[in-house]
Amino acid sequence: MGDGFWWLITILPIVYALIWVRYYLQVTKISDEMPDRHVTVHVEAESITFQTSEHTSTMKWSLIKKLWSFPDVLLVFTYGRWNYSMIPVAPLGEELRRFIEDKVKEHGGKVV
Repeated sequence: MGDGFWWLITILPIVYALIWVRYYLQVTKISDEMPDRHVTVHVEAESITFQTSEHTSTMKWSLIKKLWSFPDVLLVFTYGRWNYSMIPVAPLGEELRRFIEDKVKEHGGKVV
């Protein structure tokens, strides 16, 4: 194996780590700047709404391209690979969680 391969396996993890650190710092900065960190989620038959003290965002179910379902959280992906909203599962209950997953599937989204 050539020298290029060793550079690749050495540099690639460092690049990924730097990308993660940059993302983490951006999210931390946004979180620190928010006057109120509470987010209210309204789940309706045609849409889902995320509301903070500063902003309200309503999305039709068809806008959600992917939903990652974890035991503690749902990650709702819109627009692309890096844009997502996080919903804690505990306040939802099992019935509402299944409703969200079914709505995403029903409108062409993928549940992972």
